[in-house]
Amino acid sequence: MPPADPIRADWPPNWLNDPAVRAIMRALGGEAREARFVGGCVRNALMGLPSTDIDIAASHSPEETTRRLEAAGIKVKPTGIAHGTVTAIHHGRPFEITTLRRDIETDGRHAVVAFTDDWAEDAARRDFTMNALYMDMDGEILDPMRGREDAAAGRVRFVGEANRRIEEDALRILRFFRFQARYGKQPIDPEGLAACQANAHRQVGLSGERVRNELLKLLDAPGAIPVVHAMVDTGILAPLFNAIPDVDALKRLAELESEHDITVADPLRRLAVLLGHDQAGIERLRLSNADRDRVLAMSGPATDFPTPLTKHKAMLYRLGPERYVDRVLATAAKHGLASETARDFLMLTTSWTAPRFPLRGADLIKLGLAPTPAVGRILDEIEARWISEDMRGDRALCLAWARQAIEKERKAIMTTQADTAARALMDAHATNTAVHTFPDGSAPESVAAAYAIQDAAVALSGEPIAAWKVGPASEDFPETCAPILASRVIKSPATFPNALRLKAVECEVAFRLARDLPPSDGPYTSEQARAAVAGAMVAIEVVETRYAGWPVESRVWALADNQSNHALVVGPEIPLPDQATIDALTATLALGETVKPADKGFPGGDPFALIAWLASHVGTRAPALAERGLKAGDIITTGSWNGVDFAADGMTVRADYPGLGSAEISYG
Repeated sequence: MPPADPIRADWPPNWLNDPAVRAIMRALGGEAREARFVGGCVRNALMGLPSTDIDIAASHSPEETTRRLEAAGIKVKPTGIAHGTVTAIHHGRPFEITTLRRDIETDGRHAVVAFTDDWAEDAARRDFTMNALYMDMDGEILDPMRGREDAAAGRVRFVGEANRRIEEDALRILRFFRFQARYGKQPIDPEGLAACQANAHRQVGLSGERVRNELLKLLDAPGAIPVVHAMVDTGILAPLFNAIPDVDALKRLAELESEHDITVADPLRRLAVLLGHDQAGIERLRLSNADRDRVLAMSGPATDFPTPLTKHKAMLYRLGPERYVDRVLATAAKHGLASETARDFLMLTTSWTAPRFPLRGADLIKLGLAPTPAVGRILDEIEARWISEDMRGDRALCLAWARQAIEKERKAIMTTQADTAARALMDAHATNTAVHTFPDGSAPESVAAAYAIQDAAVALSGEPIAAWKVGPASEDFPETCAPILASRVIKSPATFPNALRLKAVECEVAFRLARDLPPSDGPYTSEQARAAVAGAMVAIEVVETRYAGWPVESRVWALADNQSNHALVVGPEIPLPDQATIDALTATLALGETVKPADKGFPGGDPFALIAWLASHVGTRAPALAERGLKAGDIITTGSWNGVDFAADGMTVRADYPGLGSAEISYG
């Protein structure tokens, strides 16, 4: 039966007759009033507003709720079982169902609850009277807290004692003002306002995510401006932010939006204007990266905003229409830009179509620029030049600029001997040709010069390092090492072309690091290096020189050429064996049908001592390598067990270490 006193001409709400809604209520015993609609859907129906969520309160336990729903063939998820909440999914729509409850313990953020079958007890723990409303399947209202009158009058009022409600959950302060901005038709309730002011300090303990969600909903509400003004005047927002929110700028923004027919409020734009330069306050809200960047972009100083209209085409091109509108409105609101001027700027978004920049990265690569990060940087430089000349340059002109920029880049790379020598070695590697002499007198003459060429080659490649090779010191030469690029670390079995000039191989043992070994934490001991290793594997180093002759006469030249490394082929990894197993390792190298023993042990004696030396040595290299250090996942191969052997065309080479595994390569 409908209520004796009619509520609205369109009562009951249409959604009450939804088949999915009625099916769930029948399953829960709604006809016997064991379940009722609760909260926002009832409030909105009384106020003539649409409802997006239909929430239900039930007088039986969550387990009984679940049993009844499943018996009716309705899917159930236990979304908040500790607080008595399950979610029913019917006809593809979710319905939240919560058992009647009362608070046992609260700490201002979380509550411990007990279940009850008393509707008045459940109502007494709710935040506002207009949310403590229940409705049965006939549209009859149960109103223990007189919330119906408050909803009809647009009066936001706490249930019971306002101070106690806030002590239970300090977020209710922001919710109070958010509801006032959304539903309030009367002045702010004096008792509620006084309680919020007295308890404002409690907000300090709230999470940034909860504050953000409430604040953005508040700023999205139709009555946000006067409500935020009241919050600032009464100091409600002071505990949340470092600076006083700029409510005058927020008011000006709303006026500008109205003047320029912007009918949909943008809460992020309002937030940016309200908080201004309070970056710490913005960070507190834990916005997504995209939202944070957008808010901070609107918070820039007025000096970053050009006033001549001619400059705004470039700004619109760089920002895009949406972010450009943000910047114009935020600057006008915060810095007093005239409405007429703002209108002229905003009209650009519809009256002017940005031209398309005529170049892409592929164009630079076709002109001979290596596909490295330099492509993006040079493309940005050319685009900036194009923009500075009012975006009038055509493709031919931009290509001419590109050729100039690429030539400048090449000259910069060639300014040091190390870069010059590295490029010569890289070209030889790419073309499988030989370097007879270094150009421009860039031949290395010292170990330090050789390492500088290695570093330059890594930088020029644009590739990450995946492995290192390290060798022991001899009587007349120190320990040596070389980085191996990711593209040159290959899993066994692997195939290489017969065209390789040497087809030389070495069988080795490699180790993979489980954690970083930054140079700043060194020098390291052998024990520390061993503790950082995750596992071991058999490796075959494919040896190839970029020079004309073999063996390479100059050890410094060989070192500059990454110690003649062409590739590192690694077998399956096993957990690091114990020291006794490592000490007992033997190996054989099969070159086709010929099997050669290579059982002389680690060439440097203790492989972990070599890893420790390498970890410290990397700190002396180019800044990028020194900062990187040795990284978890790096593979380190520790020297040849067989010296250098040579394969033939079509030959298969296999390295076997009993107890450790094997690796295999083929030529063909």
